Amino acid sequence: MKFHRRRPQSNSRRRSRGQSLVEFALVTPIVLSLLVISIDLGRAMSAYNQVGGMAREGALYGAANPTDTSGISTAALNESSLGGTAPTVTSSVANDSFTIPNTTTPYQKITVTVTYDFKPLFSFPPLPKTITLRRSVEMRVTGS
Repeated sequence: MKFHRRRPQSNSRRRSRGQSLVEFALVTPIVLSLLVISIDLGRAMSAYNQVGGMAREGALYGAANPTDTSGISTAALNESSLGGTAPTVTSSVANDSFTIPNTTTPYQKITVTVTYDFKPLFSFPPLPKTITLRRSVEMRVTGS
């Protein structure tokens, strides 16, 4: 009867440890990239929601004061907690397609548009360095 001698385990453990380091080195940049992209996506969605809230507040103020463009802009910008460049607020008053009952006089509506240039933390080659976020809100002017 012949006994077979086993090889020492240390050589295969070393290979396994080296393989783990190579896998870690290959996977780490991918995981970090996904993390950074998800953080920027969350920031962009938060900024988009804030821009919408700003447009709503500006339209709410403008529905009561349609000719006060500086007041509309101030009301919208007071809702902002965005960093970086200040958002742009524009407003316009137009006739609505609906008329006041028993007359031919149309209602008036105000449209407030807020535009913000979002800058991601890290720019990746397929994405632009700034992303323009724009939200518009229309409300009927009260008292018309």
